[in-house]
Amino acid sequence: MGTSSDHSGGVGAAWQKARKSGRDWANAGGGSGPGLVKLVADAAAALAGYEGTSAARAAAPGLARIGGLAAGPPDQNLNDAFRREGLDDLVGRPLEEVHAALVDYIAGDPEDRDADLVRSAADEAVTEVLESADDLDNIVIDQATAERMMQRYLTEWLTRLITRELSTAITDPNPHEAERRSSEIREYVTERLANVIADRAITSIDWAGPDGAREARQILDGAREVFAE
Repeated sequence: MGTSSDHSGGVGAAWQKARKSGRDWANAGGGSGPGLVKLVADAAAALAGYEGTSAARAAAPGLARIGGLAAGPPDQNLNDAFRREGLDDLVGRPLEEVHAALVDYIAGDPEDRDADLVRSAADEAVTEVLESADDLDNIVIDQATAERMMQRYLTEWLTRLITRELSTAITDPNPHEAERRSSEIREYVTERLANVIADRAITSIDWAGPDGAREARQILDGAREVFAE
């Protein structure tokens, strides 16, 4: 995973601090440990500014759409969820077509530079639920499934956002090395976000209304704040 060639990273003192942490970590060879913890913590703190707020606004609707898929009877399958959410045209379609269409549905149509982040996160969320499936009727969409989808969505979104905004501070001309560093950040983010969705009443929230929008924003705020603990 690289960074956009037309984006030089987040601006302001907070991002300068995060990029210094990123350079220190990269110059030390990357890896887990205090250097990685510091760069992610500094980047997460910087996300409280304008850049982070803008990206969070783009990501929140996708979280709400994932929640909406699960907001039904506890034993509903994916086809049931499609019918309830007005996605009847996805019922009975091949898994490859369902995957692409469900990514489109979760990502929506953001028209800014955060669109790629949201689509990548949506693709990860859909992969979480479809990667081992052979029949949509056998996929139960319940609280546990929604938690896994949301966590994978959050992990991919936050990892890609951090690496994009840190820009050249952590990139490497060697594609293998660049991917290794991104993977190290993703693994750490995954570990720290393991419980950020826990204890939220996902299936009982009206995700299509103001309550759902507010819950999605709170989840995104919580995902950022967990790294300051």
